[in-house]
Amino acid sequence: MKVQLKVSKNAIVEGSGETLLDVYKEVCALSEVFGESECGKCGGTDLKYQIRNAKDDSGEEYEYPEIVCNDRDCRARLALGLSKTNGQLYPKRYEMDGKKYILDDNGKKKVKGSWGWTIFNRETKVEE
Repeated sequence: MKVQLKVSKNAIVEGSGETLLDVYKEVCALSEVFGESECGKCGGTDLKYQIRNAKDDSGEEYEYPEIVCNDRDCRARLALGLSKTNGQLYPKRYEMDGKKYILDDNGKKKVKGSWGWTIFNRETKVEE
């Protein structure tokens, strides 16, 4: 079984599987990442998908997937996380302290930047 679904202005995803639930799960995973059609900071639609390499505190290398706004005046980024349970990518939309979410005064997860889209402020050395 196979299905194609338009998930944004720029992307059509295709899911396949033995059962309808298998197809649905695949389309959900793809649309969560490729459903971004514009930058959350400036509204620009020229987005680039990239993977950077980085090192953790122990010196071990890892891949860092992200979506980047190509607007020269913006360059905002939406970091993607990798689920250890099922290997799926997902947008990192909330602020974290290590492996724990930072909560607001109401006990809800604190949103990072503009729904996950951030720009690194070179003066303050903080993602905003």
